[in-house]
Amino acid sequence: MEGTLTKINAMTQTHLNNVMQIMAFRLNDGVLYGINVAKIRSIEDYTRLRLTRNQIHTADVHRFLEGFIQYHGTIVPLLNLECWLGIQCDQSVYTAVIVSEFNRHMISFPVLEIAAIYNIPVEKLHTSHVNRDQVTYSTLLKTEHKQEEVCYIVDVEKFLSEIFDTTAEIAHTEKLAAKSARKVLIAEDSKSAQSIIRQIMAMSDLDYELYDNGRLLCDALDALDEEGLAHIGLVITDIEMPVMDGFQVISCIKKSARLRHLPIVVNTSMSNEGIVKKTMELGASGFIAKTDPVAFLAQIDKHLLR
Repeated sequence: MEGTLTKINAMTQTHLNNVMQIMAFRLNDGVLYGINVAKIRSIEDYTRLRLTRNQIHTADVHRFLEGFIQYHGTIVPLLNLECWLGIQCDQSVYTAVIVSEFNRHMISFPVLEIAAIYNIPVEKLHTSHVNRDQVTYSTLLKTEHKQEEVCYIVDVEKFLSEIFDTTAEIAHTEKLAAKSARKVLIAEDSKSAQSIIRQIMAMSDLDYELYDNGRLLCDALDALDEEGLAHIGLVITDIEMPVMDGFQVISCIKKSARLRHLPIVVNTSMSNEGIVKKTMELGASGFIAKTDPVAFLAQIDKHLLR
């Protein structure tokens, strides 16, 4: 476990602009899954954790909650990822627990085994998968067991949106009073996150365009003439995206003489200090822990309406 954590810490610090670092793991269906290394706090030994089990199992989202573990003095929910993915197993066996931080929430989930850490060029992340609504994209990995194997990157944003009531949070968010004729361009690949963004933007009464990855957004900016560009007031980008990630979006805009004036706000579930520092060094103007509706509208108000 300690060797794995050393690799995580070292790789997280590199923040390669065109490479996503994936922690691959297996569940009890034998399939390879993965999440971004930058979202992982630690890997824990499942057999050594003290679990306080959830005694209330209902038909709603609480069926995903196995219980709670103690992690460095913090009570962290242990979620059943297999249940959410629809994996049916007679008896699940776990050896490790992945402790992660997403969208201002610390969570954990047990896995059959940790496979390895992979550096995946973002252009090799694919969004065409069959019957996998719970994943953002897939990629081919060379493993010890096979020459090449499909790895599904889990859409944890969607998972968390079903666990934590994002809709209620949006409903209680105060609307923006000011308006602007300028447009907001947003890059976000997760369909669940896109849905949340549309709900938030509906409250702002602002014109916006939503793109599935950073390349589409940058291509749209490059295609604008000077008059069209004058109507763009703000760019909001995720970090973890296929084709072109958020680091590359920031670099692309800030290296362009005609685009570098545009303020860029990063909206990502990777909210550790290293990621925040990297985005600011590249030229980002603001940071949102995905997708906090209050912070989202506050950044729009700060960079577009003031």
